[in-house]
Amino acid sequence: MLESDQINNVLCEIFVELYEAGLNTSRSGNISARDGNTMIVSPSGVAASDITPEKFAEVKIGNGEIVSEALIPSSEWRIHHDIYNHFTETKAIIHTHSSYATALSCLGLELPPFHYMVATFGSGPVKCARYETFGTQKLSLSVIDAIKDSKVCLLANHGVIAVGESISEAYENAVLLEELSKMYLISISVGKPNLLPEDEMVKLKNKFKTYGKENDYKAL
Repeated sequence: MLESDQINNVLCEIFVELYEAGLNTSRSGNISARDGNTMIVSPSGVAASDITPEKFAEVKIGNGEIVSEALIPSSEWRIHHDIYNHFTETKAIIHTHSSYATALSCLGLELPPFHYMVATFGSGPVKCARYETFGTQKLSLSVIDAIKDSKVCLLANHGVIAVGESISEAYENAVLLEELSKMYLISISVGKPNLLPEDEMVKLKNKFKTYGKENDYKAL
């Protein structure tokens, strides 16, 4: 677990990495982490080339009060705040406008269980939150409904939300969702993908819970 004085530095590094990886353009997207009863969130309208740890805002979870003297928080701070308020296990949140996942959201499509790695996020499809104007409470409520059984969701005509129990997990989920969205768009462009059944997705979800944590090796 990161110490409070490390969180801003790590968030700043990941914010830049999202840009360098092509998951966001210079000023798009946002990132946050829980720090006790507050959240540290990226500032509004600051380019990746200008971001520094000192520019991140601190907002109280519960009433949304800004408690730092940094720049104003991202316009999507309500999404971050409400996810932390609803889901105590969430420790970090990333919002991107990554190309393939956002293209999928512009089609108003869910990401179905066409590939076993979709179960990394949950046992069902990745849902697409209904469209609402950015920066509004209506959009936040739409996200809460779409992400409640998953670690990611799409935002119709907008982008992606990825959460995790650490900043690195949220980042990995955002990267994986983009790659799976690319695979799915390629698949539907040439045919109809075969979808995995619900019972298999539940089995995979449970298997991923212990992936890398338990020794699954068994001698032949």
